[in-house]
Amino acid sequence: MTPPKRSSKFFYGWVIVAVLALCNSAAGILAMFNFGLFFKPMGDDIGASRAMFGWAQSIRQTTNAITSPLTGRLLDKYGARIILPVAMTATCGLIFLLAFISAPWQMILIFGGMGFLGLTGSAGLITSIPIAKWFVRKRGRAMAFAFLGSSIGAIVLVPLTQVFIGAYGWRGAWASISIMCVIAVVPLSLIFLRRNPEDIGVSPDGDVEAKTPEATAALLIEDSYQWSVKEATRSPVFWRLMVAFSLTTLAQSSLGVHRVASFIDRGIDPRLVSLAIAADATAATISTLFMGFLYERLHSRILGGASLLLMALAIFFTIIATDVPRMFLATITFGSSVAGISLLQNNLWAEYYGRRNVGAIRGLALPVILILGATGPPVAGYVFDVTGSYTPVWSVGMVLMVVGALLLLFTSKPSVPQSRKQEINQPT
Repeated sequence: MTPPKRSSKFFYGWVIVAVLALCNSAAGILAMFNFGLFFKPMGDDIGASRAMFGWAQSIRQTTNAITSPLTGRLLDKYGARIILPVAMTATCGLIFLLAFISAPWQMILIFGGMGFLGLTGSAGLITSIPIAKWFVRKRGRAMAFAFLGSSIGAIVLVPLTQVFIGAYGWRGAWASISIMCVIAVVPLSLIFLRRNPEDIGVSPDGDVEAKTPEATAALLIEDSYQWSVKEATRSPVFWRLMVAFSLTTLAQSSLGVHRVASFIDRGIDPRLVSLAIAADATAATISTLFMGFLYERLHSRILGGASLLLMALAIFFTIIATDVPRMFLATITFGSSVAGISLLQNNLWAEYYGRRNVGAIRGLALPVILILGATGPPVAGYVFDVTGSYTPVWSVGMVLMVVGALLLLFTSKPSVPQSRKQEINQPT
C-alpha cells in the first residue's frame, strides 16, 4: 500500500500550534498555576477561607461543564479563530475585576463567569481541539509543543506574579496580569487561527493526498474511522474513559489548587514556593517534549496509565514535603506527571474516535469529568479548615489515581460499529 506523500512546503498547522502555545502560556496565569500565591494576601484582606478558594475553582469547573458540550460543537463547526479571542478578552476582563472585590462571594461569582467562557481550567477544548483537527500522525508532538506554552509560561510568569504581588499588592497583580494576557494573545489569534487544514486546501500533517485508491485508503486508515457523537456515546469505552478521567481529575484538582498554600503553611518562604512551581513547570516542559514523541510510538493508554501512577507518587511526596528539598521533589514529580495526563486527555479522544467530531464527543464527556473534579478543591479546603491538614483527602486522592490508572490500562480502542463495517466493506 502506497503511503501518503509528504509535502515539501511549510505546514501551516505549526502556526496554529505556536498561537495556541502562547494562549496556553497566558491561560496558565489566569488564576491557575499562580492562584495559590494569592490565598494568603487575598484571604487576609477579604476574609476568605481555604474552602472559599476551593469553591471558586469548583464553580469555575462546574460552569465550564455546563458550556463544554456547546463549546465542543462550535469548535467542530467554526474553529477557534473567533471563539478564542472572545473567550480570552472576556476572561481577562473578569480577572481585572478581581482587583476590586471586597468579599469572597464576589470572587466566586467572577470565577463562575470564567468557567462559562471555557478558556481556563482542565477542559482545554479551545486550545486542544484545533490541534486534533490539524494533525494525525504528528498529533503527539504538536500537542506537546502547544502545551509547552503552559510550562514555559509557568516558569516565567508564576515568579513574575509573586513580583507583581510584592510590588503592587494582590489587586495590582491581577490587573497587570489581565492586561498583559489580552495584549499578547488576542491580535495573533484573530490574524492566524484557522479551523481545519481542508479550509486552506491541505491535508492533516501537511500530507499531499495522492490520487490512487491505495493512497486514499492509506490516508483513511491513518486518520482513523470518524465516529459520530451518537456512535461514540453508545460505545462502552466512552463511559469507561469518562469514569477514569473523572476520578483522576477529582484527585488532581484538590492537589493542584491547595499545594502552594500548603507549602507556605509549613513555613516555607513564598519566594521559594514560587521557584518550586517554576521547577514544576521546567519538569513539565521536559516531560511534555519527551511524552509528545512517545505518544506517536506507543499506545496512549499505556503512557497515560504510567502518568497517573506518577501523579499518585507526586501526591505522596506532597504529603511528606515539610522542607524545601522535599517540596521541590513533590513539584518536579507533579510537573512530570501532569504533562503526560494533559497529553493523554487531548490525544486519546481523537485517537479513539477520530478528528471530525472530537470537539462534540469530548464536550459531552466533560460535564461529568469537570463536575466531579470540581468537588475536590472545596472538600480539601473543608478538611483543612476542620483538621488543619490536607493529608486525609490527599491520601484518598492517591487511591483514586491508582484506580484510574488501572481502568485506563484495560480500556482499549473501541471497535468500529458492525453496521458501519458492513457499509465500509461494501463495494462502490
